[in-house]
Amino acid sequence: MLDEKNLEFVSALRSMNVPRNVASLITYLSNVDEATSREIEMGTNLRQPEVSIAMRTLRNINWIENAMLGPKEKVDL
Repeated sequence: MLDEKNLEFVSALRSMNVPRNVASLITYLSNVDEATSREIEMGTNLRQPEVSIAMRTLRNINWIENAMLGPKEKVDL
């Protein structure tokens, strides 16, 4: 779960017009080496579709690598 400091970072990203789901995902991933889709859902309090949309956004701008993200697959940063 994101702590108060992390939520401040999410707010800072949001103030730069970064969508909430993407801001939460960036913040969460900045604190881990790798994560499964399920771990991201639990750590960000996002639902699966929100995680998928945020992941697609970050893949489209080449910030992360992973063609298919399932509940057990890890994200490569």
